[in-house]
Amino acid sequence: MCGIKNRLKNYKEFTDFITNFDIIGLTETKTDDADDILIPGYVTFVKNRQTLSKTRSGGILVAVKDYIVKFVKIIRTDCKYVFWFTIDKSLFEMTQDVLFGVCYVPPEGTKYAS
Repeated sequence: MCGIKNRLKNYKEFTDFITNFDIIGLTETKTDDADDILIPGYVTFVKNRQTLSKTRSGGILVAVKDYIVKFVKIIRTDCKYVFWFTIDKSLFEMTQDVLFGVCYVPPEGTKYAS
């Protein structure tokens, strides 16, 4: 992604593209807790690598269209590299909730890789 705020502000084709989807998972959003990411028609959830920082890096964002957000449950974990959530089984008429994970894989050789 290399920074969601820049993409939303400066690239209309990016915004046009992502609004074709009900659920969006993005990594490398380069946000921290001071950022408020607004995408019209969506509720956004973020997992930032850092709470407040002069140089932002990493970050995971999940955006869910307004009409299905009531079916989504965020699963809070300490892992900074996976954003877990479920979608209620009733949305898909299934017997169990569906588990999703948006994963950030740090580049090899960086201080975040292990």
